[in-house]
Amino acid sequence: NVSNEEKPVVYFSTAGYRDPYSRIDFYQSTLSQLGLEARWLPLDEAVIAARAENRCSELNSVQEELFGAYDRNRVYRDDYQRQVEFCKSGDAEYEMLANADAVFFAGNNANQIRNAFVKDDNSPSELLRMMVARVQQKKLVVGGTSAGTAVLTAKPMISNGTTASAIKNGSVATNPPPFGCDLDNTCPANTGPDTLTYHPFGGLSLFHFASLDTHFSERGRHGRLVRLAADSTTPLSIGIDENTAMLVNLEKGDFDIIGERGVFFVENAQGAANAVAATFHYLVAGASGMMSPFGIQTAEFADGSNIVQSEPTTNFLTDRGLIDSMRVLCGDRKEMTLINKEYRLVAQIDDSSRTATAGGECQIINGKIGMAYQPEEQL
Repeated sequence: NVSNEEKPVVYFSTAGYRDPYSRIDFYQSTLSQLGLEARWLPLDEAVIAARAENRCSELNSVQEELFGAYDRNRVYRDDYQRQVEFCKSGDAEYEMLANADAVFFAGNNANQIRNAFVKDDNSPSELLRMMVARVQQKKLVVGGTSAGTAVLTAKPMISNGTTASAIKNGSVATNPPPFGCDLDNTCPANTGPDTLTYHPFGGLSLFHFASLDTHFSERGRHGRLVRLAADSTTPLSIGIDENTAMLVNLEKGDFDIIGERGVFFVENAQGAANAVAATFHYLVAGASGMMSPFGIQTAEFADGSNIVQSEPTTNFLTDRGLIDSMRVLCGDRKEMTLINKEYRLVAQIDDSSRTATAGGECQIINGKIGMAYQPEEQL
């Protein structure tokens, strides 16, 4: 709804950061370079708490208590003062949202973003209700990066964890462990720094199709997403690679993939004590399709030539091992196996699968994947 003469107004949220001021200049600059009118949305968990306790004037003390962030009022004096004034205004965010063409959520901690927009009883705040209404009225676009993507979901929201821990130990529906909790013994019961944690009631519920994960192939997060999908019986889950975006029509489910890499879709995931399995699809930039909350309905492969420059690896626990090795399935192979430490991965295609290469990557519809933790004595 923006004319050619106007710049779209985008409010960006840094609510996911322990230090909410450290990324303001970065996002201000990045979004402005894209031709947008970029403005900071100062709302975060500390502001919510300070308003509730009538402590806006001592916002820095609230930040210390909640985030362990000290002396932000001295290090970022001007931005801190802006946030204090915003806190005292009580409702400036409603006017901001009324003037916004888009809202963009930066990353870091999905749980922290959630706490700024969702009440303790898991009901949406008034601002989030307004956001949902404006999206439904097609007056607002929402997006995010990293944890700012993960928090958009209405499905179980991932908040921490590695593939190795997820396959071996499963998932826990709890808050993510505090940073460095293993160093001072502050990890909650049954969790450690690598534990797969999630929120069963989802995040901001702006994206109702699937659970979401990011930095995906580059950090080998396929196993943790399959485990979350299996443990929470979520029909569709989506992992988005770095430098890649997915544009989705929230009403119809149409999607386009843009950027440098690809998007991994997980369907019908199942899990056992030390193993997970699922149907998967992998599409790269240039691909498009349609999805429902139960899976991909249609998909058009990309035919791009944007070759990934990084060195191939077989490490699927923390790197691109799965995607790099999967290329053989676009040749004459029907199955591939990888072993990484005490973990085994098998990916295969059959007569129901479709494959196509694009830029050296293998795109697959209806592949099968399985991962298992298998200590030597069990092999």
